Amino acid sequence: MQEQIGIQMQNVQSVESFGLDNQDTNSTRSAVKDSAPSVFLNEYAELKQIMKQKGLFDKQPLYYTYKILLTLSLLGVSLAFLFLVHNFWLQLLNAVFLSFVFTQISYLGHDQGHRQLFRTTRMTEIGGFIIGNFLVGWSWSWWLDKHNRHHGHPNQVDLDPDIEVPFLAFTEEAARSKQGFLRFTVKYQAFLILPLELLAALSFLIFSIRFLLEKKARYPVTELLVMAVHYLLYLGLLLSQLSIWQAVVFILIHRALF
Repeated sequence: MQEQIGIQMQNVQSVESFGLDNQDTNSTRSAVKDSAPSVFLNEYAELKQIMKQKGLFDKQPLYYTYKILLTLSLLGVSLAFLFLVHNFWLQLLNAVFLSFVFTQISYLGHDQGHRQLFRTTRMTEIGGFIIGNFLVGWSWSWWLDKHNRHHGHPNQVDLDPDIEVPFLAFTEEAARSKQGFLRFTVKYQAFLILPLELLAALSFLIFSIRFLLEKKARYPVTELLVMAVHYLLYLGLLLSQLSIWQAVVFILIHRALF
């Protein structure tokens, strides 16, 4: 591919050496520039076809059956620990462990978003509601919309939602546009990045609710109800075994590390 582009650029130089005027030269350069993306696209299509032929995009039902069963088993271990162990300090370790379990559930949700778990759109959607809204407590539709836009414009400012973080800046222009407290956080973001990451779970919940209230999802009411069930069970189970302040500490550790 680089050789092809190099040959095209050599052709431009040879045209210039024959004394064409600037307008003709600029037109030729423009043609080369326009043709370069097509070279990349063609080679990408060829690579994708090879990967398809080798089965690299095939679904792996056995692996995901094992992964789902293992993850649900880990969730069961955490719940059993909550009911059987009556030591608050050990329950804080359980909060850390539950953060790990929720992360594994989220990984399943990620692969679900890439249609690796089920073959039909309907089952993918139902599975997304179960993993995202019910088990994790975030809007599946919000995450899927965000993730699709991320893959469409990875790391592109103003287009990739994964780098639209109010407390951080990824370009000098963005940093200079911050005001007040946000300017302070951006100035010291290299040191504040980890503490700020502790707020990610809360921000995801806020974004999920806002997304659903703005009715951007296909089934906003259903998603809100499923999320409500998640938090009722989550809080109910914790308060059935812990005091209010103990439950608050548990939640802070769990959600901060997740």
